[in-house]
Amino acid sequence: MLRFAVASMRASVGRLVAAGIAIVLGTGFVAATLLTTDVLRATAEAAVVADLNGADVVVEYVPYTQEQLREIEALPGVAGVDELVTGGVIVESGHRSRYIDVQSLPVHGAPPPIASGALPSADGELAISASLADSLGVAAGETLRWSSVSSELNGTLIVSGITDQGSLLLGDAPGWASSGTLDALRGTGAQEDTSAQNRLLIHGDGTSQERIAAGVRGVSPDLAPRTAQEVTDTKMAELTGSAQFFVLFGMGFAAVAVVVAGMVIANTFDVLVAQRTKVLALVRCGGATKGQVRRSVLIEATLLGLLASVVGVGLGLGLGQAAAWFLSSRTFGVTAPRLTDVAPTTLLVPVLVGVVVTLVAALGPARSATRVSPVAALRPAAVDPVRAGGRARKWFGGLTLVVGLALLVVPPTLVVATDVSEGVDLDTLLVLLLLVGVTGGLLTVGGVLVLSVFFVPAVIRALGSTLARLLPGEAAATARLATANAVRNPRRTAATTSALVIGVGLVVMMGTGAATARTTLEHELGAQFPADLLVSSTSEQGFGDAELEAAEAVDGVVGLATAWDRSVNLADDPGTAVMVVDPVALDEVLGGRSFAVADGHVALSPTVYERLGSPEAVRLGDYGMGTAASTAEALPVEVVESLPLPAVVAPDALGDLGAPTAMLVDVDDTRASEVVADVQDAVSDANPEAPPNMVAPVEVRATFGQVIDALLAVLIGLLGVAVVIALVGVANTLSLSVIERRREHGVLRAVGVTQPQLRQLLAVEGVLISTAGALIGIALGLATGFAGTAIILGSSAEFRFGLDWRVTLGCVVIALVAGLLASVVPARTATRVPVVAALATE
Repeated sequence: MLRFAVASMRASVGRLVAAGIAIVLGTGFVAATLLTTDVLRATAEAAVVADLNGADVVVEYVPYTQEQLREIEALPGVAGVDELVTGGVIVESGHRSRYIDVQSLPVHGAPPPIASGALPSADGELAISASLADSLGVAAGETLRWSSVSSELNGTLIVSGITDQGSLLLGDAPGWASSGTLDALRGTGAQEDTSAQNRLLIHGDGTSQERIAAGVRGVSPDLAPRTAQEVTDTKMAELTGSAQFFVLFGMGFAAVAVVVAGMVIANTFDVLVAQRTKVLALVRCGGATKGQVRRSVLIEATLLGLLASVVGVGLGLGLGQAAAWFLSSRTFGVTAPRLTDVAPTTLLVPVLVGVVVTLVAALGPARSATRVSPVAALRPAAVDPVRAGGRARKWFGGLTLVVGLALLVVPPTLVVATDVSEGVDLDTLLVLLLLVGVTGGLLTVGGVLVLSVFFVPAVIRALGSTLARLLPGEAAATARLATANAVRNPRRTAATTSALVIGVGLVVMMGTGAATARTTLEHELGAQFPADLLVSSTSEQGFGDAELEAAEAVDGVVGLATAWDRSVNLADDPGTAVMVVDPVALDEVLGGRSFAVADGHVALSPTVYERLGSPEAVRLGDYGMGTAASTAEALPVEVVESLPLPAVVAPDALGDLGAPTAMLVDVDDTRASEVVADVQDAVSDANPEAPPNMVAPVEVRATFGQVIDALLAVLIGLLGVAVVIALVGVANTLSLSVIERRREHGVLRAVGVTQPQLRQLLAVEGVLISTAGALIGIALGLATGFAGTAIILGSSAEFRFGLDWRVTLGCVVIALVAGLLASVVPARTATRVPVVAALATE
């Protein structure tokens, strides 16, 4: 049967390519994910080894004396000791700033590699990594400002060189400077003991690391020396352990791709068995048993799974290697693994997964191959109508769906409609509700898949009848016939759409979750910081006309309102901020979020009003710069529901306020970061003695939006593999339909149906099947996406549902196009058969 299986594969190469593509994509996904583990392991090991700089024993961040240091240097087997002085400062260039760790240059270990410039040769010089230089926009020879995190120390440093260092796992490489520079950065004198902030890298002369460590412990047990191997093992466990989440995350998507591939493989072998009915019957007539026929199909599946899995592993490793080489060529510090670095499991597991999935998927078709008796199979056989499903399937699927929907709806309703933050452990409650919601989502999807044999045909009929009503004459007849063909085998059609439902549903779920998170954050920021940019003065005199005019003149500033800071003076309140601003000007800055404040009244939001104890009147006091005295009389309170700030009062109610202390600015959202930086530079140039404080919610919104878009692109890319595999199944289903309806197509051709019309018939059938799967997937994705984000974010007062129309409509468009493409090969097969041959019986 092995020779028969191989011969069968040769005769069906075209059909096996479709299943092979599904296996290649699935196993390639698994291989690429496993390779990620190898890349992370190699990168972590290289980063840790580089950090040790060839040392054999390490003493880290414990106090020691210079006498102990000299004793360590005199130990047998010690070639030298690098005393690395460390410290951290904030470095600035223009409006950009970063925190950086700085350490002294080694004497015995290898110096850091230099990309440009040179290593520090005098005090006041600093070498920094290429990634830090890029983020600050500086080059060798330029000057940086520095300031201490814990004190008022500050100064300038000259960038002597740019180092070729950096790691995705260990973060930015440290800066390098002389010990004298580090004393200045830390504000320490020569007599101060700062050894607890240092590292001792002890280099041996070939003596074992354990013997050197024992000698250091002999100097003082408190030094707690560790061998380089111990340090490497500990840090490797920490780094690779924290990275395992991403590996498991990727494996989840790989599992989806493999499951969808299994569905497609099952459809493919259904097609193959249907094509070989007569061949298999002849084999049976020649003496082959049912078991031998079954084994021939399983042998074919094994060979296909093995060959395609090997190709998939090669593809996954190739793409992963290319990505690692690309990152290693940049400043990310990623180590591109060699073939010898790849773990055996990375090569074997994907192949095993591919073979097992293919075998399991082929079990049903192999059983089907043995059900037709040899004599019956040699006669022309009409395709019997297939039942959609029995009563047991209806009851089981319906019960599963009802329970799943209940578990999916109740948790988000509780979170959104009730106050779950009082008297409960919110984190624990949300975790429990999320687990219930996930269980509900899985049961809902399971119920839909079980019942798909009933409502997938219903959805196709609804789409087909709608299309028939919209199309004229012959086109309407084509749509009706295509609809009838699509629902002729409900089980097969349901299986085909199920794969598409899973892929599209997951894509839409991720898109919905991302859109809801984005919308909620925008409302959250809008409630706390309604303006795009808040500029506060650091001068006791507030902002002068020069600063206000400079800000207004910046290209990209759409609107600007001047304001003064005050606070509510109540005995039991430490001071609630009140913004003194003209409501008309504020309305222009906030883009039409209008509200009204009566003359002489203090407007409070409902939340602030309740927190202050529902006062009828309040006095206002100084807040911040304090350019005016407190109001002599209490001002009446007015509660404003639509108030965009916690508290607002018009300037007329307070008399002479002096110079404004703040500016509320509306900027061009498409150039947010650029405009914010320009406003800061313009106001600083107008008054160099008092650079302003900047709060830019517009930048936060833009950054958050970019992060969401990037994550969503990655997730959709991962899930897109499953969608592509599912669409291969649509082509298989159409191919099987062509085989079963060979004589039917011959009759249609005989009565005048042209080849283009036959192609249109199959194209409409493919579009109906793929669109039905996409619509059901979209419905499931919206339901699970809304429910999941409601559980996670619903406790926020600013929670808002969001819908990513790009993703949702994109799935529909892709389904339409894919349905058309999937019909090309089956349509070509159907039209190539001569009419006489199609009508003939053997």
